[in-house]
Amino acid sequence: MRGYPKLEGKTLLEKRSYARDKIDDIRQRYVLNQRSVLLFKWTSQTEVKKCRLMREPRGHKEMYGAIIVPETERTLSGEADVGVLFCHNEGYSTMCGHATIALGRFLVDTEDEDIFPRRKQVRFDEAKRECHLRLHAPCGVVDVTVPSVRKGNRVVSDPERAVRFISVRSFAAATNLRIAVPEELRWPELRRAGKESVLVDVAYGGAFYAIVDEKELGFERIKEGVDLRRLDTATAIVKELVGERKEVFRGHGLDSDLEYLYGVIVVDEGEGWVGLGGLDDGRVGVCFFADQQIDRSPTGSGVSARVALARAKGLLGEGERVRFDSLLSAGAGGSAGAFVGSAAGEDRVLVEGRAFYTGAFPPYINPRLGPVPPISTSPSSSPAPSFLPSSLVLDQLSSLHHVVRFRCRSERSPSFSTGIVFPHRLPPPWQGPNLVNQPHPDPALLTTEPPTADNIAEDAAKLNVVAPDFKQHPATTTSVQDIPADIPTPGAPSGAGEGRPRRYLHEAEQEGFYLWNTAKHYILQPAVAGGLLGLLNLGLIGGAAYTYYTKPHLRRDARAIASSVAAALTLLSAEGYAAEKYRETPRGQREAEKAKKEGAALYRYAREHILRPGVLGGLLGVLNAGIIGAVGYFSYINWDRPHWDRRIVSAVTAGILTLWTGEGYLAEKYRVTHH
Repeated sequence: MRGYPKLEGKTLLEKRSYARDKIDDIRQRYVLNQRSVLLFKWTSQTEVKKCRLMREPRGHKEMYGAIIVPETERTLSGEADVGVLFCHNEGYSTMCGHATIALGRFLVDTEDEDIFPRRKQVRFDEAKRECHLRLHAPCGVVDVTVPSVRKGNRVVSDPERAVRFISVRSFAAATNLRIAVPEELRWPELRRAGKESVLVDVAYGGAFYAIVDEKELGFERIKEGVDLRRLDTATAIVKELVGERKEVFRGHGLDSDLEYLYGVIVVDEGEGWVGLGGLDDGRVGVCFFADQQIDRSPTGSGVSARVALARAKGLLGEGERVRFDSLLSAGAGGSAGAFVGSAAGEDRVLVEGRAFYTGAFPPYINPRLGPVPPISTSPSSSPAPSFLPSSLVLDQLSSLHHVVRFRCRSERSPSFSTGIVFPHRLPPPWQGPNLVNQPHPDPALLTTEPPTADNIAEDAAKLNVVAPDFKQHPATTTSVQDIPADIPTPGAPSGAGEGRPRRYLHEAEQEGFYLWNTAKHYILQPAVAGGLLGLLNLGLIGGAAYTYYTKPHLRRDARAIASSVAAALTLLSAEGYAAEKYRETPRGQREAEKAKKEGAALYRYAREHILRPGVLGGLLGVLNAGIIGAVGYFSYINWDRPHWDRRIVSAVTAGILTLWTGEGYLAEKYRVTHH
């Protein structure tokens, strides 16, 4: 292959290290000088300019990429069909389920054997209408099943059905790991919750993730929306502290290059339910990985880790399927972009989901415009002809590689975009300086509307937004993250610029908010409030009973009795009305749904573990033995009586016969139904 530097190393992990240590400029900022662009002379004298591919101005902080590696040690041994290296805003990761799904579709659809030399070896199952790929990722070989259809002489992917892949070995590395947070690193929400540490789980699904409940970080209801900037601050600190616990990542039989913490996934309380909510109530997770990059998909390798963790905790049985959402797919109702995870054997996880590639293009820069200047922070700070917008300007690297952008797309939710980068032998798209035939981006595809609450304003700080008048004045505006006022700035003196009375008032307000949040968190919870009302009812009933016991004359007082009954009915009616009004609120509906699911989960658990023939038969045997033993005992102690009560003897005999008849009937029905 020409252009893209050869990846040195015998193994894929060695190639990954080489890409990271020797040629990382291609991922970060690689552009050829104008002469090389015009003449297509890719020589060692090629000048490197300061322009980025994955980040600004051609990508963005959440961009994700994949470099196809046609030949690895696993492809040579016949264990895999093709290799891949994943890259992001910080470097090179070890696994990405979202990219695997989209890449699987692309590899089935391509006919270019320069990209995928073993394309003709991919097996197509005519009966099931699906292709089977073996993708060699840095973490190992991932089995990918792509639903496909035959069109004439070609086999192409079927976009109407979800892609599936079986993860590498997935497991829980640590559960209930207590991480102390130093005083100077505690974020405001943790302080208000009165916490000095957080409880996390660590699991592996191709990469290591720290999985933490939102309430452990001091947040609530992330599914309904949360300030991502504050969550960014909290998860960055958690990642640093958990990452220092090197012993957690070692001793699992993995290569040393895989023994590091890749990301932090913040989950809601449903992650601790039996069954995790199944397919109806999707589990939401916000994943911060690499350099605090937010995953807009539900994180495929994170799903593998979370299913393995649930299995280790006994929350998920064999074959039970769970829907996993990101903030975006949850906002769209779960149908757009959600992943489904389930156990696939003792230590493997099956992940199902949708992702699509949306086109191919050669990245380029117009050499007539000269070097790309720094990104403007104001639409009017640079004349329109000087440079193209950051979302459109791409380096002329068509002889180095081709780029395929892909996304989890939906008509109801924003796209989760990323990109694939792979070596290619395409001829130059133009000859010489003539740029007439170059493909040009269409500005009409840009979204120029400013972020609002309806289009996930929390993500605006993570995206590049162009000005509404961009089509008339094509200059780039890059959004800036504002630092919340109550997050301490290192080195800034406490209370600088505030008067003492104002500072005391502010501290009093903060203390009041803290006390209210604490009371709301611990007292106004349904279970706690219900328990307190139960104690109140018990005390009132006990007090009334004591009064009537110590004052006998009240027992004959019709007015006292009527007043007591009326007061009890009024109290119970008021409590019932309050409970019903609470049940009608969104939170009450969630609690009611949670209670139903927990009841269903308990029944399912009982059915799986107690109502099985062997267990239930044993329990019935113990019951029968107890009944026969009791009858024998009473017969023994009354043996010397001259006469036995015939009614008692008949009742006992009839009861035993009825019990055994019922047991026999149920056993026969089970035999007919199941065998």
